[in-house]
Amino acid sequence: MFPHIDANAKFCGYEYRGAQVINGERREFKGFTTETEKGVYLANPKCANPTEIRFSEGGVDTLSTYQLASPEERQRILFIGTTGEPGPNTEGAIIALAERYKIQRFSLAYDRDQGGDSLTVKRHARLVSQFAGAQIEDVRERVGLQLGEDPNEALKRIEAMSAQREVQNSETVALAEPTTRPVAQPETQPSYDEDEATYSYRRSI
Repeated sequence: MFPHIDANAKFCGYEYRGAQVINGERREFKGFTTETEKGVYLANPKCANPTEIRFSEGGVDTLSTYQLASPEERQRILFIGTTGEPGPNTEGAIIALAERYKIQRFSLAYDRDQGGDSLTVKRHARLVSQFAGAQIEDVRERVGLQLGEDPNEALKRIEAMSAQREVQNSETVALAEPTTRPVAQPETQPSYDEDEATYSYRRSI
């Protein structure tokens, strides 16, 4: 569940997304709860002093875009989900956030497919009309999205590649470690000490 807020930063409904196995087949579903008036979803609402807003589509993609960002970017960028087409509160919420933090830099991280291309063009046009002189950048390729991917698919692919590299590195380290063999102890043989009249053990040379 992804809560949406309006221009007054007030809750205005939930976006949901999930999956269910029906007759052995996995089916995904998404939508909005009853009475929801679409606003925007914030992945990092506690970002104290943002200097940039980054747009993605749904809640899952917005969270994925946040995870794809560097720690430094997470400290200064508000990650916003606008869903597909904007709702009654979407534009008002975006304008309110930008004005509240005096933001003039925006980045677009929608899906890297035909639908995402369309959303990117539309959002770019809206931002140009809403914020004169704003810096607007399409960052889909820069953050790692390949053609046809959404941010969540890109995140899963990158995480899988990282995990595979870790396994390969650990195997390489294991092969490079020398094999420790037990050190053979020198044999001992008994000798008779005539002066002491006792047995002692003298190491053989």
